[in-house]
Amino acid sequence: MTYVCTLCHTLRVKPRRAVWREHNLRHITENHPERGVSKEDVEEVLADSDRLEAPDPTHGTVLAAGRNNMGEAFVVAFVELADGDAFPVHARRGHVSDTRVQR
Repeated sequence: MTYVCTLCHTLRVKPRRAVWREHNLRHITENHPERGVSKEDVEEVLADSDRLEAPDPTHGTVLAAGRNNMGEAFVVAFVELADGDAFPVHARRGHVSDTRVQR
């Protein structure tokens, strides 16, 4: 869901709550240690109001490109749940070109 900030007239997205189960947490944080992604990184990206989101119909997920609190870029793929929460299924470190945020 998006909204427009009336103070600065920029497009923002609302924070999403990550829903964790043992298997998706293990997949993101342990099965791919070479990616260097933590649970906190994913949660911070999903809370980043400057992140970009786009549907990925090929995989039935939504892609979120944003930054953690340290300013590092990540891309998170998640399934959007009925209540708007996110069920993360994949995450990787991103590149500056993945997001429009320059912190």
